[in-house]
Amino acid sequence: MSNYERNNTMVACIIAVIVIGAIVVGALAWFGTAHWNWTGTNWQDTTEFTFEREPTTMPELTTVNISIDAGAVRVMFVEDNALLYRIDMEVPNNTIQQYGLPTVDYASGFITLDYPAAAVNVTLGSGSNYTMDLNVASGGCQVAINEYAHIGNVDITATTGGIELTLSDDAILYGDDVHFVAETTTGGIQMNVALPNSVGGRFTASTTIGGVDIVANGWSGVDGNIYETSDYNSASQTLTISATATMGGVQATLS
Repeated sequence: MSNYERNNTMVACIIAVIVIGAIVVGALAWFGTAHWNWTGTNWQDTTEFTFEREPTTMPELTTVNISIDAGAVRVMFVEDNALLYRIDMEVPNNTIQQYGLPTVDYASGFITLDYPAAAVNVTLGSGSNYTMDLNVASGGCQVAINEYAHIGNVDITATTGGIELTLSDDAILYGDDVHFVAETTTGGIQMNVALPNSVGGRFTASTTIGGVDIVANGWSGVDGNIYETSDYNSASQTLTISATATMGGVQATLS
């Protein structure tokens, strides 16, 4: 008779590491090149598309809405006041045959992309403020908010997959009460948050089956996996971050 007892927390943590490593790092590692490194048979024959917009008048606020059934989405910012967006996509040819060519729509400050399967690289400029709603049913999302970003609310959902979000302390937040929300049903979430000066921060992590690993520098634990900066309740501008993994893990570094 075996005395083995399954450790569900450990299993979920292993799943989270696999998802973060394989999906986020592998599928989303497209630093400056024009190709994703897909290895699945359905991705061997692909076609590349580019959609770009440089409006005469830059809108004050732009909302990025992206929904992909299978694949990956990567968002980054560049120093370019004239660029509203550039979206590079790599699409399986069999998906094109079945669903037609992908399109990116822009109207009234909303950028919209809804497509069954693609690897998507989104480049945003520094001349507009942005909010985001990113949804990937199966795959991964990576968002790098750097010194060129003017960013408001961010909502990321990966039903089965990984999420990676990085915030630089020299990014500019848009709005008095900004919210970042990351949710995955089966997968992992990794965050590296460097809070801009004079911004109060609150971070909440939760898992149903899984583990939470938080390194907090200058943030204090207030209850369970909830951390706050000392000025969260008094700062004129706040950032509230929520990371939820139903079955998986959350890793975060806060500073």
